[in-house]
Amino acid sequence: QGKMHLDHNPFDLRQCIESAFACISSLPKSKKLDMGYVLPSDVTIVGDESRLRQVLLNLLSNAVKFTDAGVVSLEVRVEEVGEEFAVHFAVTDTGIGISQAQRQCIMKEFGQVHLTNKQMNKQGTGLGLVITQYLCNAMGTELALESERDVGSKFSFTLQGPWERKAAPMETMGKSVLLVGPQGVQETFVRQHCEALGMEVTTVRSVEVGCMLTSSPLPQYNLSAVLCAAEALDPEEHADILRDSPVPWVVVVNQREPHGTPPNVPLLTAPLMRSRLVDLLTPPPRLTRSDTLIVAAEEPFAHLKVLSVDDVKTNQLIIQHFLQRLGVRHPDVSWDGRQAAEAATAKQYDLILMDLEMPRMNGLEASKLIKEKWPSTFIVLVTAHYSIDNDTSAVDLVM
Repeated sequence: QGKMHLDHNPFDLRQCIESAFACISSLPKSKKLDMGYVLPSDVTIVGDESRLRQVLLNLLSNAVKFTDAGVVSLEVRVEEVGEEFAVHFAVTDTGIGISQAQRQCIMKEFGQVHLTNKQMNKQGTGLGLVITQYLCNAMGTELALESERDVGSKFSFTLQGPWERKAAPMETMGKSVLLVGPQGVQETFVRQHCEALGMEVTTVRSVEVGCMLTSSPLPQYNLSAVLCAAEALDPEEHADILRDSPVPWVVVVNQREPHGTPPNVPLLTAPLMRSRLVDLLTPPPRLTRSDTLIVAAEEPFAHLKVLSVDDVKTNQLIIQHFLQRLGVRHPDVSWDGRQAAEAATAKQYDLILMDLEMPRMNGLEASKLIKEKWPSTFIVLVTAHYSIDNDTSAVDLVM
């Protein structure tokens, strides 16, 4: 048998972790999970990124598979050992757990645990864990297992080698954010992400108190943004507060939450991703005079009521820029299909620019709901990844 070849290159640990989470971020609707990870600081380590990603993906997928409700989390601790590092990984779930007898055989080569009736529709862990153990051994570590039936499981391992700590991004360093919502696992994830970005974090439990602090003259409350848990919001009661606030609000939405959100408020969907958080907390670039087309008063598009729907901030900025050049003033913005459907059923638009692939509700579903209320509304589907060659439903919907 040939020995497995391992790469030995520097890579960004956070990017590796988030690429694993991205593969499991779409959960079945029956799952009621809080998912996320904790990494106190950004580091570059040396090793095989693809093998580490595969190990994390295997463990996270296994945890999601055997956990219908509760928490699936990854905790990463970086310990300095001279000029090298020891990175401790622990994937924890609150799933059905593994009995002591099962633990004795689960790590054996190609071993399959004898499953109870409760586990019969969740076959297949044995081989996946054997492969994970094999990869860990190839990287010079052992996969450890702690578990208790009906409580959950914890798989852990440690990697060692050269490393380098990375500074927090300059665009977020020193900024202040306010977290609004109940104490819980997601609050921990959000707080840790913000602190790793070099931000000062204040926490309150109610939207009303958060609103008071956004208007406070005290320097410690010179806030850059408010991150509010969706369950703390009443979309109707708090819509005016969010609209009139001097500080931008971002709604943190867990995929398991059914709560509605006010229109025109950006969403941060769990599991949290660093790039999305930085994108929302960094002010958009202002258009200079040279970027702006001076539009004559008789510009025919100035009166149009337009709704732009996209979950990516960069795309929204591009769309806003071109709409401004056409003379469209103050277009409304929605960040997913559900927000768009709520906004467009309450108000008739002349034109809707609708992204197709979005969280919570895609563009086709949202367009169908809008067309039922306003059949004459023009909807333009905007996407870079969709083909209508074999699907005429999109054409039939918007024609």
